[in-house]
Amino acid sequence: MRILKNYFDFSVKRIFTAGICFIVLFFLITNLFNLPFEEKTGLKTKENKITGEITGPVSDNNIVIQSLFFHKPIRLHSMDILISDYNNTISMKEIQYHIKDKLGQYIYSSAIPVDSVADGSWLHLEMGDVILKPNQKYFVHFQGTVENETVVCPAFYLMENDEISDVLYIRGEVNAGTSLPGKALCATYKYDIVPMGKGVVLFFSLLLVFIIGIVCLKPEIARKNLCRIPMGIWIIFWGGLFVNVLFNNNPVNKAYFNQIVATGWFLAIFIIIVLVSLTYKKFKKDEQESDIYSFLYNHRAITGIAFFVVLFAIQLIIITNIYQKIGWDVGASWNNAVLWHTDENAVSDWALLTYPNNVGITYFMYFLQLLASGLQAPGQYFFVVIVNTMIVNFGIYMTYKIAYKLKGYTVAIISVALVTVLIGISGWIIVPYTDTVTLWIPVTIMYLYILLKENSLYGIKSTLAASGIGLLSVMGYYLKPQCIIVLIAIVLKELYEYIIFIKNSNIKNKIKKYNKNKSILKDKFIPLLIGGGFMFFLNFALGSFILPDDFTKNNSMPATHFVMMGLCERPYGGLGAYCADDVFKTCDYETKKEKNKYCQSVILKRLKDFGIAGFINHLYYKGIWVLGDGTFFWQKEGGFFLEDYSLNDSSFQKVIREYYYDNGTGNNKKHIDFMGVITGIWFLTLCFIVFAPLSAVKMLGNNGIAICLSVLGCVMFTLLFEGRSRYIINYLPFFAFIAAAGIYDFSKFISKKHNKEEKINNAK
Repeated sequence: MRILKNYFDFSVKRIFTAGICFIVLFFLITNLFNLPFEEKTGLKTKENKITGEITGPVSDNNIVIQSLFFHKPIRLHSMDILISDYNNTISMKEIQYHIKDKLGQYIYSSAIPVDSVADGSWLHLEMGDVILKPNQKYFVHFQGTVENETVVCPAFYLMENDEISDVLYIRGEVNAGTSLPGKALCATYKYDIVPMGKGVVLFFSLLLVFIIGIVCLKPEIARKNLCRIPMGIWIIFWGGLFVNVLFNNNPVNKAYFNQIVATGWFLAIFIIIVLVSLTYKKFKKDEQESDIYSFLYNHRAITGIAFFVVLFAIQLIIITNIYQKIGWDVGASWNNAVLWHTDENAVSDWALLTYPNNVGITYFMYFLQLLASGLQAPGQYFFVVIVNTMIVNFGIYMTYKIAYKLKGYTVAIISVALVTVLIGISGWIIVPYTDTVTLWIPVTIMYLYILLKENSLYGIKSTLAASGIGLLSVMGYYLKPQCIIVLIAIVLKELYEYIIFIKNSNIKNKIKKYNKNKSILKDKFIPLLIGGGFMFFLNFALGSFILPDDFTKNNSMPATHFVMMGLCERPYGGLGAYCADDVFKTCDYETKKEKNKYCQSVILKRLKDFGIAGFINHLYYKGIWVLGDGTFFWQKEGGFFLEDYSLNDSSFQKVIREYYYDNGTGNNKKHIDFMGVITGIWFLTLCFIVFAPLSAVKMLGNNGIAICLSVLGCVMFTLLFEGRSRYIINYLPFFAFIAAAGIYDFSKFISKKHNKEEKINNAK
C-alpha cells in the first residue's frame, strides 16, 4: 500500500475522470468493432440477397467466392445461393463446399449431392453453426469430387448494379490460375449474433485498470516517466508483432518453412544467450571480457578480412551449385538489358512500360553485361551473380561499420552474424535484383549522416559525404523506391531536434549558439546545401535521360495502384500482395490519369468495405504474413527459375540443392527444415528488437533514432503498399543492428541483476 501511495493519487476526482474515460473508450471500441452486448438468434438477411466479390484464382473444380457477411461476430446456420439457368452437366456424385478465412484455412467443410443442384433454383448449404469473427472476410470454396475428368461446376447468378450479369461456370479445360472479373453473388444467410465473450470482458477489465493507473499517477511521477512513453509504444508494438509472428498459424507461411524448427532454434539460442549472460561476473567498460575477445578486438582488421574471405568462399560453393537464370521481374530486366546491346529502342517491353521502376536495375545489368561481353550467356549471368554477392557483402561490411560506430565492437559482431545468416548465405545471393543490389545503400546513407552529425568530417570531406548522401538517395530511388525511406527518417529526426531546440532556446541563446558554432554551420550546413542541390540536379538529369516520353505519361502504373493492391484480400498468395486481377483492370485504362482515377475509386471502396476496425484487422494479418516469413519469399515469386546454368548432377550438388530448393514438390523436408533454421534466426532478431529500448538513452536518444524510424518506415511502407517479405531485405542491416543492440543490453541487464543478487547472497 505504501508503494501505491508513493506513485498514485486515488482521489475521488481522479477515479471519476478515469471512469468517464473508460466509458467513452468502451462505447467507442464496441461500436468500432461491432461487438454486441447480447445474443440475437434466428436472424435472416433483410433483403433477398447479399453481395460479395468473386476473387481468383479460379481453376479446375475450384471456385472461390468472397463474401462480405456482416462484419460482426455471428453464428452462421445456413446459406442459400441462386443457381443460374445454364443446363449444367455434372459428372460427379457430389460437390464439396468449404468456408475459409482470409488466411486460406478451412473452418468448415461439407458436401451436397449433385441431384440437389437445379438450374434457376436456390441451392441450400448447411454451414454447421460455424462462428465467424467480426471485421474479417470469409470465402466460400466449391470443389468437384473427381479428378482427371471434365467437370462443370454449378453456375451462379452474378449480380452487378442489381442486374443479371455474366454466368460463372468452370470447365475442366480452363487453365489453372485464371481469374474472373469481380462480380456480386446473389445469396441469403440465416444466422445468430454472438455476444461478447470472456476474452473481451478480460480485455476491458485490463483496460479499466490501465486507465485508472494512468489517470491516478502522480504529476511528478508522470513528468519523470514522460520520456519513457516512446519506449513503451516501441515495446508494445514490436512485442505484439513478435508474439503473433511466433505463434503464426498462417498456412501460407507454414508452406515456406517448418514452424516447429524455427521456434525450436529461436528458443535454443535465446536460452544460450541467457546462460552465457549469467556466466559473466561483470561487463567491463572496455569490453575486454575474455582472452578470445581481446584477440579479436586487437586484431579486428585481420580477423575481419579473414571473415569475409571465408564467407565469400562459402558463397562461391553455394553459387556454383545452385545459381540459375531467375524469372519474373529479374528475368525481364535481364532480357531487356540483352536487347539494349543490339537495339537502342528496345524499350517497348510490357514489364518496363508498366513498371518503370525496373529501368534502373535494367541499366545496371546492361552495364555489367558490357563488362562481361566476352563471355557466353551462362558466364555473363554468373558474373552478375558474383557482383550481386559482393554487393551483399559490402552491405554486411557497412552493417559492421555503423554498429561499431554507434554501439561498439560486440554489437558490431552480433549484427554481422545476424545479417550474414539472414541474407549472406541465403539463396537470395543468386538473385541479382533490387532487393539485394540496394542492400548497401540505406545503411551507407545512414553511416555518412552519422559521420556528419558527429563532426567526424570537415571541409571537402564533409562536402563529399553530403553529396554522397544525395547521390545514393537518387541512385537508391531509381533502383528501389523504398531506399528513400532512410532519407525521410533522417529528415524527421532533424525536424524533431530542431523543434526541441526552438522550444528550449530563447533568441539570445540562439544568437550565442550561432556565434559559438560558426565553424560547425560552415562545415555542416553548406556541404548539406551543396549535397541537396546536387541531388536535385541529378534527379532531374536522370529522370530526363533514363525515362523516354512514352514511359512518363500513359504506360506506367500510378502509386495508387500499389496502394490498391495493398488492400487486396485473397486466401491464396498472401494479403495485400501482387494481384493479377488488379493489374489487368488497371491496364485496361489507357492514360495514367484514368488509371489513377480508377485506383482511387477502388481504394475508397475497399476502405469503406473494411471500416476502421476491418482496416486495422487487415494490417494486423498482413503484418504477421510479411514479418512472419524469415525466408523473405524465397522461390515464391511467379516463374522463379528459367534456365539452370549450374546443374551437373554431382552428389555434392544434390545435397546442397536439397537444402536450398523445394524442387517444386512443396514437401522437401530438408529444405523446409533449413528454411526453418534461418527463420528461427529471424524470430530471434524480431524478439530482441523489442529489448532495444533498454539502452534508449544511448541509442534511441541519439542518431540511432533515425535507424529506428527507418525500420518503422520500412514496415509501414510494406503494410500500406503492395506487400512482400522480400521488400524488407535492403533494410535488414538496420533490423540486425537494433536486434544486436537489444541482445547486448539484455545480456548486460541479466548479468548485472545476477551479480547484484550474488553479492547480496554472499553478504548474508
